[in-house]
Amino acid sequence: MSDDPTTVLENIGSDIWLAEGEIVSFHGFPYPTRSVVVRLPGEDLWI
Repeated sequence: MSDDPTTVLENIGSDIWLAEGEIVSFHGFPYPTRSVVVRLPGEDLWI
């Protein structure tokens, strides 16, 4: 796990961002992690 608490959000569309995470081990296999953030009408966020 990284000591850097910041994550860069990449804008991939209108009100849609992608955050790439670390590679983690899952049952011995490397597994990439990521999150998507979407701004909904009314300024709510869906993650």
